[in-house]
Amino acid sequence: MLVGQFTVPHDTRPGVYEIVVSCDDGKDAVGDLKVIGGGKHEKPDHDRPSGHVRTGVGGSVEPNSTQVALGVGVIGMAAVGGLWLLRRRTESTEGS
Repeated sequence: MLVGQFTVPHDTRPGVYEIVVSCDDGKDAVGDLKVIGGGKHEKPDHDRPSGHVRTGVGGSVEPNSTQVALGVGVIGMAAVGGLWLLRRRTESTEGS
């Protein structure tokens, strides 16, 4: 019977490895070491996805120049309307 201890490096890939042990008394022992988990994983066959999600929902694909122009127009009209209301209110308080 042979008793020994060794450490398997953390980056060992799964597989079967032949091990050979030489003792001080000149005797040798041979065996197989089966690594079944851990280690470095191979790169998948496909690349990681990148870019926008292409589901067809609103602006998730890419900005549409028409939508951007309409949005800017709505914000501009809201700003003009707010200024008009503030000015009108100021004029009515000055006249009293």
